[in-house]
Amino acid sequence: MGTIKILPDHVISKIAAGEVVERPASVVKELLDNAIDAGADVIEIDAICGGKKCITAVDNGCGMDAEDANLCVERHATSKISSDADLFNVRTLGFRGEALAAIAAISRLKIETKISDANKLEGTLIVADGGIIRENRAMGCPAGTRISVGDLFYNVPARQKFLKSDGVEYGHIADVIASMALAHSGVRFSLSHDGSPRLSYHRTGDLRGRIEDVLGEDVRNSLFEFMESCDGISLRGFVVKSGLTRSTTKDMYYFVNGRPVKDRILQHAVLAGFETFLTKGAFPIAVLYLDIDPAIIDVNVHPAKREVRFANGGMVHDFVQASVRKAVTIKSTQITGVGEAIKRFEERRMWDEGRGTRDEGRRTRDEGRGTSDERRVSSFAIFPEGDSSPSNAGLRPLGQLARTYIVCEGDFGDLVLIDQHAAHERLGFEELKRQLAKGVIEQQRLLIPEQLKLTPKELSVLLEHLHAIEKTGFELEPFGGETLVVKACPSLLGDVSLQHLFEKIAEEVSAFGSFGATNDVVNNILAVVACHRQVRAGDFLSHEEMAALVRDLEATGSSHCPHGRPAIITINRAEVLKWFKRA
Repeated sequence: MGTIKILPDHVISKIAAGEVVERPASVVKELLDNAIDAGADVIEIDAICGGKKCITAVDNGCGMDAEDANLCVERHATSKISSDADLFNVRTLGFRGEALAAIAAISRLKIETKISDANKLEGTLIVADGGIIRENRAMGCPAGTRISVGDLFYNVPARQKFLKSDGVEYGHIADVIASMALAHSGVRFSLSHDGSPRLSYHRTGDLRGRIEDVLGEDVRNSLFEFMESCDGISLRGFVVKSGLTRSTTKDMYYFVNGRPVKDRILQHAVLAGFETFLTKGAFPIAVLYLDIDPAIIDVNVHPAKREVRFANGGMVHDFVQASVRKAVTIKSTQITGVGEAIKRFEERRMWDEGRGTRDEGRRTRDEGRGTSDERRVSSFAIFPEGDSSPSNAGLRPLGQLARTYIVCEGDFGDLVLIDQHAAHERLGFEELKRQLAKGVIEQQRLLIPEQLKLTPKELSVLLEHLHAIEKTGFELEPFGGETLVVKACPSLLGDVSLQHLFEKIAEEVSAFGSFGATNDVVNNILAVVACHRQVRAGDFLSHEEMAALVRDLEATGSSHCPHGRPAIITINRAEVLKWFKRA
């Protein structure tokens, strides 16, 4: 007897559902796609327990008649395409015919729908349980569609256990709605959670206004709009050039033919376009809308339709990179052709390559420290031997390489390189752990409490781990909406952007979900705090500061930063001798 067998239909349906539905936010995305394709301009979403218990979507679209309502929960049933040729001319958000069938297979689904026809007095009710239709009858209801998805993954417990807390899942839903709101400014979106209104994006034809509503007050009046077109591609973009940045890629959005996508080609192109205008660890605020001939892209490469494939990804990358670079360097709002932008970009790139890498040492930790000559120090500053007193364990600082690495001589003539940021980060981490072990981390109260504007997901993560965060020396207080107020922070932290710091903490801590041990979460937060201390790559250090840092690093015996990156590298003297043919 053979070992290959045909899987039963209910198993096939659950496998397909797992490809389309990863979490409650996936359900919301599919329901929004269908509502927008149905012509809705008002969509209301209500989630209970982060969408795990129930998600309800109500829209004022065209609705369905009884026949279509009965078919919509069948696999591969769609009104969007009818032949394979249509796959290469997709202009709708949904088209695969899998969404409702996949959702029905792993939930308790209820559909109430009625077509927009004054002569039709009744609509249709469909109730399905685990993909099996339990009820199908006429009912009175308003025009449009109302879909309720209850008990998500109730019959797939293995998937259910991977869901995060209610707050985190709600945050993912809010992210989906924000992304769709950016893509469709003519649609009014609202979101409630556990019966409380949380988000509302009013219908408007003003794309700039919609972006400002979604991204927050700090970008208002800071957006620079640009438009480009080339070889079947047109781009309308909005970027912030004022120096305002984020610590993550959260405010980098890309839309291809109205479809929000996650695309590494586009992300790399935007970052490359901003390249010399960003400090290390900073990410730009950018919203890009690309219109491309559907025949030269494939939107069918991912079951959840999050990705696209370009026929000529290199051309798209270069086009976006040149367009963004031109936008962030131009001083007027007049836009010329992309050919000129590409030419100017290439000229700038060749000039940069000719002059060497950009000077990362323009920043200093303390503008008052050192003379102007010291701030113009060459890429390798050597201190006179007479000024170099050995440290406790024998390392003798010689100088600073590229204002990033401390160059030392070891006891036996070894060459030792120390990453000044990684070393300082480790020292801060160890000091914070030492204070925590004594019972409390030293705090500094802020004279003026600082308000943090966060995304719903960031706020949910931070509130979920509020106890762990406060153990690390912060004092926080919710301030309504998506705002937190910081009243105190660890004394060791110094003068840093608390907005960026907490964006990074939210990103790092979210990886632990609801199941991370408190000690692990605390250590993760301490590592982020230590990473944001003052000494960074590009900072000029006096010899005394280098010697003190080297001494402290030797005292701890540490060789790596808290994130595992090397802080100290030793090159054996014998290896150096080989370089110069002396061995």
